[in-house]
Amino acid sequence: MNIKTHIITSICTFIAITFTTIAAAQSDWVVNPADFQYTMTITGTGSFNCVEISDSNDKVAAFVGDECRGVANFDTEVNGSFLAYLTIYSNSVEGAELSFKLYNAATNTITDSPQSGIFSDGDIIGNPEEPYSFLTEYGVSSIYIPGDSLVSSYEIGTTVSELFLINEGGDTLSGSFEFIDDEIGPDNFQFSIQSGYLILMNLLVPGVQNSLQIHIQGTTDGGCSIDEVVFLEVINNNIPPIGLLVDSVQVAENLPLMSLVMVLVADDESVDDSHSFEFFEGDFPNPDQSSFIINDLDLLTDEVLDYETQVWYSLSILITDEAGNTAIDTLWVEVLDEIEFDDLKVSNLITPNDDGYNDTFAIPNVELFYNYELIIYNAQGAVLYTTTAYDNSWNGVAKNGTALPSATYYYIFRDKSQQSDAFQGEIHIYRNNKF
Repeated sequence: MNIKTHIITSICTFIAITFTTIAAAQSDWVVNPADFQYTMTITGTGSFNCVEISDSNDKVAAFVGDECRGVANFDTEVNGSFLAYLTIYSNSVEGAELSFKLYNAATNTITDSPQSGIFSDGDIIGNPEEPYSFLTEYGVSSIYIPGDSLVSSYEIGTTVSELFLINEGGDTLSGSFEFIDDEIGPDNFQFSIQSGYLILMNLLVPGVQNSLQIHIQGTTDGGCSIDEVVFLEVINNNIPPIGLLVDSVQVAENLPLMSLVMVLVADDESVDDSHSFEFFEGDFPNPDQSSFIINDLDLLTDEVLDYETQVWYSLSILITDEAGNTAIDTLWVEVLDEIEFDDLKVSNLITPNDDGYNDTFAIPNVELFYNYELIIYNAQGAVLYTTTAYDNSWNGVAKNGTALPSATYYYIFRDKSQQSDAFQGEIHIYRNNKF
């Protein structure tokens, strides 16, 4: 059992009290042993503001109230420490409340000790091998940062916490603090210390920095100090992404390889968050994704897309924000048909009998040809019908409203602004039992 534990478990239990320092002569510390019946002894070292006493002229005295009940010099050196053998006197077997004062000969000052105790006849506290320690100030046991955590969204200049010291008496104290810059304080650069407050000086990287390790020295107003490695937890309060900002995109067919389809953007409530994107395969590979690649934020084609081969592609995108939060969303890519002048790919037969089959001259994806005009003429070259912005509604009726008989007719379908871009061919009208 060490001496501190012994004192706590003995009758002479010591309690922290407020102390003051006064200038005075130490000659007032006298006691007449003949005036008392009972004694106890304390063998101990001493320290002024955490600096061990090494002057034999320094003294310790015990008091009951304002009456000195024992005094001793630190004049016996044992194993490099200067010991005082303090005998305390009382006329009560036990129960008298004791306080202590220490005299510093070099400064001629007396300081109240924060320690106190209870007199008990015959009690022996401390010995040369395990001396008790008389203090003018409790030593510092730890640096205290309330909460010891910060959130990842803190801005530069945010006050993280006030810094405190915990002394060996269990008291919480203010003090002065500074960083010790060495290998066990790798994250010191993240902060500054201003008037006892820890201030954030660099933005955190959520999801990457989950904890920070700093090395601080703290010193009490009396001069007792401690240096300690402090760990701070970084709480990730980055809101996860919801998904993609858009869920579908259109792309023209026949684009060359590595053509840009779109720039990927995440739907995320976190301000100024950054994101990375990649295909998510899951348990089953998605064949549609082999037609594209993701380069940073760009979705690019990895093959020539053909409307006639495949119109819709479904892509599963894994989104990861800077905090490591993820979301998976589906992007639909629609391939748009392109005007190809080798063939209009229309049926050249119409049977306008209102049965729902081949009733009109129908051009696939006619909406692509919004600037085209349709001209219908007969074998003699007479124009029978014209229209612009054709909507697949011509059912074999001339411009004068007359139903054309079964026969072969001809069409020109051309761009009004660039008439070299034109299609032409035959149209066969067949009317059952008519004409």
